[in-house]
Formats: sequence, C-alpha cells, structure tokens
Amino acid sequence: MNIGQLALLVKKFIEKSKKTDSKPSVSYIIERSLSISALRTLLEREIKTTNDLIELFYTVFFLFEGDSLEVAQFKAENELYYIIIQEVGDKEYKEEECSECDGHGTVECYNCDDGNEECYNCDGTGEVEYGDGETDECEVCNYGSGELSCSACDGEANLECSSCDGDGNVSSEDEFVYLNNEYWIYYGEDTREKIDNAVKESTNDLIDIYDILDNTKGGLFLLKTESESEEIELDDFENEFGSYYDAQGKYLVHSEFNVNQFNLTNSFRIRQMGNSWTIR
Repeated sequence: MNIGQLALLVKKFIEKSKKTDSKPSVSYIIERSLSISALRTLLEREIKTTNDLIELFYTVFFLFEGDSLEVAQFKAENELYYIIIQEVGDKEYKEEECSECDGHGTVECYNCDDGNEECYNCDGTGEVEYGDGETDECEVCNYGSGELSCSACDGEANLECSSCDGDGNVSSEDEFVYLNNEYWIYYGEDTREKIDNAVKESTNDLIDIYDILDNTKGGLFLLKTESESEEIELDDFENEFGSYYDAQGKYLVHSEFNVNQFNLTNSFRIRQMGNSWTIR
C-alpha cells in the first residue's frame, strides 16, 4: 500500500475511535493510530522510514482539515519542517569535586584508624582487676578483646564529609546557564517565515517562539525534549545574549530543516511510552 492509501485507511480508524466532532491534532492522530495494535503492525510492515511515517500522519491531519488527498499529500511532502529550539533554562552554580574528600563523600575518622577504639572499661588491656587482686576478662569488650566499635563512626572508619555533606561535590564560584533542547515538527511556509522574521528582528536571536508555533492549530508535533543539554558560563551568555533575567524562558533557534532534507530515521522511531505508543 502507498502512503495515500494508508492515509485514507488511518483516517477511517481515527473517525471511528475519536469521541468528539472536533478536528484531531497530528499528535492525537499519531498516538491513537499507533495504540491500535493491528494498525501499528500494518504501518511497521508497510512503512520503513520515520520520514514516511511523519508524511503519512500529516497527510491524515490535512485530510481532517478538509484538504483533498492530492493537496494533503503535497503539503505533507513539501511543507513540513523539523526544528530544534533551545530554551534558556535555569541558572546554577556548577558543581565541582570536593577537595576535602577528593569526591568520595567520606573522610577518615578522627577517633580511630580501623573502626575500633580502646575499651573504656579495661583501658584496652582486655582484663579487669578486682579488689582482691584477681583479674578476669573484660565483659564490656567482647570478653577481652580490649576494643570497642568506634563511637564516632559506628565502626565504619570513615565519616561523612562535612564540606559536601557526603555528596562528593560542592558548588563552585562559577555560574552557568543551562539550555534545554526541544525537537519539533511543524508545517507551513508562512510559519517558517514568521520564525525567520522574528529572529531577524530580535536584537539577540532569542524569541518567544510559542507565540508563533501555537498558531499552527494542531499541526505541531513534539519529537523529543532534552533538559540541560548544553551549559554556558553566565558571563559568556550575557556577553552574547544580554541580561539573563530578560532572556530566561525565551528560545534560540538552533537549526531548522525542511523534513525532506533531514533523515529523521537516524534519531526517531516508533516507541512505547508507558501505556501509549508514539514517535520519539
């Protein structure tokens, strides 16, 4: 079966399963289609690349939007864009290895060498002398060993490092800004032009991209997110983008491609996420 035939079949499945009269988003079409076992098996057999899967599901989306099959396929083949955007995320002090414990989180016990200390009852001799001059094994230290488990470290011979609270790392004096990556598919030459114009009009290349993407009316699909995917030293960040507080929450367009120019199969495929299926 070709993509056009599969798109008509998928549309019938969606029409039977959706519970409202509203037009389904492409995210709903993808997740609903892949959750139907028989349909998912058919698609995995008939379609070999992620690019073709995306083209199929967007063809279905455009059919629901009222386009003919010919127009829907043309849009899905030519007007889809893959975009990677980076959100200006949190600002934090970078962690470095604790110099007090060399990153282990523990230091040697100050009270003992091997986890034991001298018995207080027999002063380490293992024997106790009674009033009549007789001696006997000390009953406090396990019958004459002369040692007790160290009261400071409970016999571990190590203590939690107070400089890093046992973590092994401490905050440095250098602040870093984290960038969070998001990978999206959207459609429309007009949307691409709005994004490009917003970047050109920005003084620092940072934009409120969701003001644009939210207007795609269900034609936006999230492939993946990556938290703290990149870090930039605060001074370097502000030299390039200006005040962190003005930039926080805005987005940098990392890269953008027509889907025809990028092989999605190398990075994304059908996956099960909990109880549902999607493309990730």
